[in-house]
Order: sequence, then C-alpha cells, then structure tokens
Amino acid sequence: MDTYAIILAAGASSRLGQPKQLLHWRGLPLLAHAINQAQTVFKHNIIVVLGANPTAISAAIDLSTVTTVTNPDWQTGMASSIRAGIRALPDTATAAMLMLCDQALITAAHYQSLLNCWQQTPNHIAASGYQQSVGVPAVFPAHYFPQLLALTGDQGAKRLLNQNAQALTVLPLPEAELDVDKPDDVARLLML
Repeated sequence: MDTYAIILAAGASSRLGQPKQLLHWRGLPLLAHAINQAQTVFKHNIIVVLGANPTAISAAIDLSTVTTVTNPDWQTGMASSIRAGIRALPDTATAAMLMLCDQALITAAHYQSLLNCWQQTPNHIAASGYQQSVGVPAVFPAHYFPQLLALTGDQGAKRLLNQNAQALTVLPLPEAELDVDKPDDVARLLML
C-alpha cells in the first residue's frame, strides 16, 4: 500500500506569538520532531504543508527528505492546507495520514499503531481518540480524498470524522490532546 503522511505546518501561530514550527522541544524544532517521527513510519512518503513563514522555516529545518508544498491560501484556514496536502499526493496514494506539526507527544510508535489500526479495516478512517472526541492524527483512505478536498474555511478534519462515524475506527491516543497553540500550551509541554 502506498500510504503518505501529510504534516500540516502552515499556520502563523498568532495566539502563540512566534512560529510554533520553530519552537524548540527536546533539542529540535517542533516541525523537525514531527518529520523525524513520521520518517520512521513513512520513510520518504511525507508531504509538509507550509504557509506562514516558509523562508524562516526552510532556513531552520532540513526539508530535503520530504516533499514541501507552500499553501498560498494558509490565511483562509486549515481546510486550505488539507487541500494543498491532498493535491500534492501522487495518483498511486492509497491513504494519507493527516498530522499536525505541534502534537509533540506523538511518537513514531503512535503513528505506526494508527497505521496498523487502519490496515485492519482499510476502507474505514482510522482516527485518534482523546478527551471524548476524535481527531488527528487520522488515516484517510483514498476514497475520502474528495471529501477532504471539499473542506472549506477553518474546518479541519474533525467535521469529516464526525460525519463518517459509521466508517471510523478509533485508536485511543491521549497524547494527541496536547497541541501547541498558546503560551500556556508551551509551558505544559516544557514541563513534560
């Protein structure tokens, strides 16, 4: 199966006040950490979607082993970044795992477990479960790509996950709950 990781890293981090992609945690920028974890599972089948601050991010992080896509519409919301990532997939892609660059507690083992979960029911979406909710990282089979391409505005994949609950396999992943959006999130992360 030709599966890909799409790392969403296009936001401006306005609530944080600095590019979260470049925030250092355990010696690496968050985006570099996400890429390293994804490479363990997906090797070179990784697409990184940039938007805000692409020059600074490219200068600070080695992106030579991944495919990068710059989303010119990043200010319109997460949906445009999801669309940019899906459009960058080759026609041979059988599935794509959507992941965020700021979910630092998620490891390669988590990504592999989620991929294994999806492989048990490859027609279903495999999503992460946390805080009585579902979200990303999540694996979407190719037949869901048109629905991902139809997302608009600041809609992430959560709406699509909720709409397809009957075709959803959920893997408990409490580590996915922490993403870095505000200074308080940084403080929580740095305490771990």
